[in-house]
Amino acid sequence: MTICVMLVAGAVLFGIFGPGVAQRSQLGGFSLGDLVASASMARDQLLAAALAERSRSLRDGGDDDSESARTAAAALMNETLRTKAEAPDLRGGGFELVLSRPATLGGTRPNAVALAYIDTTRRAFLALFVIPDDGRFVIFDDFGRAVPFTPDHLIVEELARTRRDESVVLLWSDGTLLWICIADSREDADALRAALIAP
Repeated sequence: MTICVMLVAGAVLFGIFGPGVAQRSQLGGFSLGDLVASASMARDQLLAAALAERSRSLRDGGDDDSESARTAAAALMNETLRTKAEAPDLRGGGFELVLSRPATLGGTRPNAVALAYIDTTRRAFLALFVIPDDGRFVIFDDFGRAVPFTPDHLIVEELARTRRDESVVLLWSDGTLLWICIADSREDADALRAALIAP
């Protein structure tokens, strides 16, 4: 009986303080959960493309040229994101930028840039997605209400798509761009956080 009363009271409070029915179905923003899910699906294709690019470069006898890769990435970011931006330099953490390409996150046309980094000594991979932050991204509070995602707030979550998946997502905004980093492990995420300039 007590549990029933508590459930009813919780439902009433959610009805009063939570988002209205119309708001729940037509939020004024885009859920970061949906954005991360989209980035997670794009990660596997990015990894395959990065490995193919790395193999092509080795087959052609070309040396790794991280600087030219970063220059190409910066040009793509400036064109796609409509703002001056640079690909983070993660060589200090052992990761080389291998590939940059347009990406589609939560839309029907390219609206983001995907950056692929590989640490060949450990066979580790890091995917970084960058999308303009126009203030429309939201997270949900404890009452299920959509609240704006503010700059300099860091979200760290385990991805755990499969039982053996140890991937970790770092998500933050610098006020102009929203960054989504998917690392193979929490150790990689923690080690690269400063180089990524994450809060």
